[in-house]
Amino acid sequence: MKLSIKGNTTYLRSSPLPINDNCDSVVFIHGAAMDHTVWTQSVRHFERHGRNVFAPDFPGHGRSDGEPLTSITEMASWIIEVADALELNRFSVVGHSMGSLVALEMAALYPTRVRTMALLGSAAPMPVSEQLLGSARENDGAALDMVTLWGLSDMAKVGGSLTPGMWMVGQIHRLLEEAAPGVLYAGLSACNNYTWGEESAAKVECATLLIMGTRDQMTPLPRAKALAALIPGSKSLLITSGHSLMVEAPNRVLDGLATIL
Repeated sequence: MKLSIKGNTTYLRSSPLPINDNCDSVVFIHGAAMDHTVWTQSVRHFERHGRNVFAPDFPGHGRSDGEPLTSITEMASWIIEVADALELNRFSVVGHSMGSLVALEMAALYPTRVRTMALLGSAAPMPVSEQLLGSARENDGAALDMVTLWGLSDMAKVGGSLTPGMWMVGQIHRLLEEAAPGVLYAGLSACNNYTWGEESAAKVECATLLIMGTRDQMTPLPRAKALAALIPGSKSLLITSGHSLMVEAPNRVLDGLATIL
């Protein structure tokens, strides 16, 4: 599906069927320099289980036109614009990494719009090392290597993909390679500059699930637990995985999402 948002073509992975007003809707939000393809299994699963499902590509990502957005608040407002264009009044949101911060900010700023929320690989604040930011700023290939290797657990780097024929390291690195220059830096700097996440977490009113990787190097478990403690009534699910939970443990992620969606 394609929409026009702020004069730019926006691509969304969605069901080929019309929106069913009698079914709940879910919006999946990808991370920095990623796109809708990271949610392929999740989208298909919840489509089969009677949900209206949408996985948009942020501007400058995947199949969407435009310049990349540079702040988490701007991204949250953009997702609301997408929802408005789809005429979704109330819906669930699922976000990974940068996308989890966008979901968190949406729940804080637009509490009447967000029905339930799942945050994967999340922490607030989510600082990014100067080494990684600097490499991303210069469009240095080392930034892609760092994100790929830090985003996977040690076990995932040597095999063990639950998707036959898929190489997890190559899959993530290739997706990052396809991003336009400046896209990764825009996302990483937006995460690094989002310093009021703790205040936003305290404002959340919807049912929330945090899915955490016990081997996550980018949003370590202690930071994820600290965020969970700030969100009223939130629940947590720990998975043996690195930061790229949907790649390393797709079935466990789906089991968790089913409890909140």
